[in-house]
Amino acid sequence: MAAVALQGWIEGGMRTELRNRGMGDLSARFSAVYDLRLNALDDQLWLSVKKTDGALIYVKDGFETVIAVIEIGVSESYRRLTADLELWMQVFQCHTGLLFSLSEKPKFRYPTGAVSANDVVPFGNAMAAVNLNQPFGPYHYNGHDWFGKLGAAFMELYRRDPLTGTVLPPTRFNVVEDGQMLLQGANANLGLTIADLFPAGEQDIHGIEAALIHLDADRVRELLGRGALITAKSRFTDAVGHR
Repeated sequence: MAAVALQGWIEGGMRTELRNRGMGDLSARFSAVYDLRLNALDDQLWLSVKKTDGALIYVKDGFETVIAVIEIGVSESYRRLTADLELWMQVFQCHTGLLFSLSEKPKFRYPTGAVSANDVVPFGNAMAAVNLNQPFGPYHYNGHDWFGKLGAAFMELYRRDPLTGTVLPPTRFNVVEDGQMLLQGANANLGLTIADLFPAGEQDIHGIEAALIHLDADRVRELLGRGALITAKSRFTDAVGHR
């Protein structure tokens, strides 16, 4: 999953930053969850199960805290992604939320003709080749684009007010514009700090709260390409299932 790659970047960047500051032992407090599910009640008190694409769990003195959740998807699902993320922040009191949105051109449409299950293997091979050579697409197979060209991508970072705990309006960081990566180099950042991945008031990170978590721009490119690839495969599988 693309969310797994994103989660790995966050974890790895945090561990590197802590290790560089002689605090590497603090990273042992974190564990990654790739399929976190919790129950929630809606306005009509109907019970539903909410699932996030990825999460980081913080453990100290035997207590577990959902410290960060991750949602990632294409632009058509942006409203759903924000609604899900806001629920994690408001209802489940998550500390930090990260939303990645990918936008493709042209807008995807399912093919009008039949899609055969016999194409599953050659389709997968073709998509892997596209991902290797031009990860931003288009992901073209048998006369149809299963994912257009990645035109734009951004991340939104959700935080809480450190004094009141109120969820603040998200901060947006553009990652791709007009098909071009905006991030460059091995020490890029998207505004994520050490404080974003620790509970408010954690004394063990005193003095380094504002330290940025860095990332390699090539890993972000790989992440975005993987997101496009997974979307193309998901659409093809859906088309086969409805043939």
